[in-house]
Amino acid sequence: MAALKTTSKGGLAKYSEALVEQLEDSMSRRGYIKAMKKAYQIKNTKENRSTIQEFVSLANKTSGSGDKDAIALTLETMTPKKSVKIGDIDKPFSKPKRGDIGEGAIAAAICARFVNKNQRINPARVYAVLRVMASSGIKNYPGKDGKYAEATFNSKNLNPKILDKVTCYISLNLSAISGLLDKNSEYREWLPPYIDSACKYANSPHVAKWAKILYENNRVDKIEVISDGLSNQKGTKVDTLVKVTDDQGKIVPVNINLSMKVDDVKQFGQVSGMEFSVQEELWENMFGYKSKIQHLKDRYNKLLQVDHKPVGAANMIYENVHNMVNNELKTNPDRVLKHISEGITHFATLHEPHVTVLNLGKGGTKLYDYSEFYEALRSLEDLETSLKLQSGKHGYGYWQMMLNGKMPGGTKKSFLQIRIRVEVKSDGSRYVRNLIEKMPLLGEILAETIT
Repeated sequence: MAALKTTSKGGLAKYSEALVEQLEDSMSRRGYIKAMKKAYQIKNTKENRSTIQEFVSLANKTSGSGDKDAIALTLETMTPKKSVKIGDIDKPFSKPKRGDIGEGAIAAAICARFVNKNQRINPARVYAVLRVMASSGIKNYPGKDGKYAEATFNSKNLNPKILDKVTCYISLNLSAISGLLDKNSEYREWLPPYIDSACKYANSPHVAKWAKILYENNRVDKIEVISDGLSNQKGTKVDTLVKVTDDQGKIVPVNINLSMKVDDVKQFGQVSGMEFSVQEELWENMFGYKSKIQHLKDRYNKLLQVDHKPVGAANMIYENVHNMVNNELKTNPDRVLKHISEGITHFATLHEPHVTVLNLGKGGTKLYDYSEFYEALRSLEDLETSLKLQSGKHGYGYWQMMLNGKMPGGTKKSFLQIRIRVEVKSDGSRYVRNLIEKMPLLGEILAETIT
């Protein structure tokens, strides 16, 4: 593993958060860090903590102006020497996201289903795909930090003389693809529930109908299962897609376009920042209220920029929008429902065609089809919004808005919430996000549970 001192100028900042986490683990829980092919334990001292803070400050200076001083800093150690230069420490291997592991699992499961087109698959078949991909080697992703793996498999057809070619391509950051493909990775233990869930989806009619068509069409096909987690991440919600050859031999997408979530995570959209333009974007997408909040702009900017009261500024907007929505739900509910459904579909799928949101793991294997959301909303009764003050450290004092309703004969529940989350970055600056999150009722009216 390369040392931090080999990082190009201005690149230390991206390692600072992961490095702090590893150093904290070494100081508090006696974990080891690697430097110059040796393992060190960092002493838990005030001096070391002060040095770590100094490193973060220097590493986050603009244009890499603090890099030279940052890598020269020294930490006191317990073993095998008395100290280690931060610049000699291996670049930290960041913890992967569970969602990234899930993306790889679903791609491998779909690939296994197309390799075994006339059979249901099980986890053993998915692990077999992952083993072949691991043996093919992890390669550098062109033009970006990241890795990819690719492998091609033969797939039998009804006509025994015909073999299709199934290619599986997965690109992820290094920690995620290692967790997926390296059998010795500590994160491999995350895989089983996602693979179990992925098998349920791959055996469902959504995939099985395509497997049957390709098994029986009596021609040689190329099938591509693509999970490209590194390209165009802001321009698409699609994490996994499938392409097959058409009747003219061209490789074209089919309607298996998945946006991945794991463990029934709530968030499916966000708008970052505190500027008034952010409020315009958020409330226009959700309710069509950009013009309706214009009269609040001067008051909002005064609270935010002059009085330095971000909580007061945000809460003032939330209160006004809350009142507007409830009033319009009484006078023109259909317009509001159409805009809510369009807004949620925008955040969930960016209005790309045939995109469904698949949840793996905790919460079950669920498929959300947002093209049906307007009709699902219309089935609810007693629609309203409510406000609730947040108490957690990331949103203390800010309102969160709940959108509530009930199924006929049921009890009132929330199907959506919109809230502000504030986090502090490694350089001490604040990172503010307006989150759009699904609540239990949304799954009840929209999700198909796959068993």
